[in-house]
Amino acid sequence: YSVIKFEKAIDNELSRRLMGNAREISSIFSDFQTNLEAKRDRYIKDPRLISHLTFGDSTGLKPQAVNWLRADFSSSLTFFARDGRMLASVFKDEKGDIRDFVPKGAGAIYLSSANLDKLKNVNEYAFVEFGQNEKVSLILFSKVYGNGGRHVGYLEQLLDIDRVFLNRLRQRMKLELMLIKPTGQVVGATLPDGERDRKEGFQDFTRDGGKFLNLSVRSVPYGFVVYPMTWGKTDLYLALGASKVEAKEVLSNVNYAFLSVVGAVIFLLIITILLASNTLIKPIKDLVTAIQNVQNSDRPVEIPIKSDTENGLLTESFNIMS
Repeated sequence: YSVIKFEKAIDNELSRRLMGNAREISSIFSDFQTNLEAKRDRYIKDPRLISHLTFGDSTGLKPQAVNWLRADFSSSLTFFARDGRMLASVFKDEKGDIRDFVPKGAGAIYLSSANLDKLKNVNEYAFVEFGQNEKVSLILFSKVYGNGGRHVGYLEQLLDIDRVFLNRLRQRMKLELMLIKPTGQVVGATLPDGERDRKEGFQDFTRDGGKFLNLSVRSVPYGFVVYPMTWGKTDLYLALGASKVEAKEVLSNVNYAFLSVVGAVIFLLIITILLASNTLIKPIKDLVTAIQNVQNSDRPVEIPIKSDTENGLLTESFNIMS
């Protein structure tokens, strides 16, 4: 019972640690939104941006956007005219170099009607987009207003949460991380390819966030918790797992100590039983045998007195009676 309770206490302590890490990561995501909004507030007040959006000037907008992105932590900045037509987009490639894209001629790109509807009655809209190849993007759409409060266009700020970012958190916190959609689908993970596709338990797990779950990762025992998060208008879950190897070693040592103590106690009990049998029970058996012999003998039966205890007194009394 003590060993079982000890193992449960280890799981509870690990769960509390993982929940603390989850709250820390959730705060990081909240800081992302706060920082995006702070950058946005600076950008949309720039008279040059207002002018470029008002006149649909992609040529003048592109170098300004490139300069902004160099000092920005965002993955991309995209600008749209008032009617939703893309004017220019600047983004960081896999090497971190800044590239740009300006639609031309018949290749015009427009903001989707779904996003236009979301921004219809609000000035900003934040949500999470789940792409392919485990790409998760934090997106903030904002309206841009010119002089007199006239709507002149839109600004899209995008921040990619990729495996590189998750691996940095993994190395710093010594944890395995997974981003999970409300449907239970894993959309980003630090786990290897063969492990991240395992979905058993997670679909039900997301409906009971915070519950502790034991899983094996690369044949190593792990404890996982799933923490519910919200970024903008999107709900998602963060799964955190920590190795239980050290806890298992401690538990193994406790089991070894427990079995050692139990073995020693059993050995001492056997010795005690043998001594008690020789000291207490054997003299009584000898006395019973002597009583039975008295019935079949014409001569007195005498038993050796071996102690001064109650058994010895009883033996002496029998000898006198005999």
